[in-house]
Amino acid sequence: MLPATILLYVVGPLLVAFSFINGADSTSGATRPVWSMLIGGILAIALAVLLSPGFYALQPNEARVLILFGAYKGTAKGVGFHWGNPFYSNGPATQSTGQSIWTQNKAKKDGSPARRSRRSSSATRSS
Repeated sequence: MLPATILLYVVGPLLVAFSFINGADSTSGATRPVWSMLIGGILAIALAVLLSPGFYALQPNEARVLILFGAYKGTAKGVGFHWGNPFYSNGPATQSTGQSIWTQNKAKKDGSPARRSRRSSSATRSS
């Protein structure tokens, strides 16, 4: 999808420019554009701008939840550069450490470490 978006960014302005270069001269001396090329160039630029927000990168141990208008559509877990539907909610990527959201939120609130070993937590419960 990245090559297609880059191509749209290149072709769009070229079509707009060539629509004026190949346009007819009017009686007032101004150049009238070739309308089909002008409209095609504007649509190519608009499509490239619409597709661009769909790109995101994931680092190791990161995952991104893909939500389209409030409905869960999947999870992206692969490392690297990805493209998703631009209408997916594009929140920050989260670390996939296997912790529950409750544990992560609790750690943020009280400042305690989010991950405790089982040995230390079981020793604390028995005493």
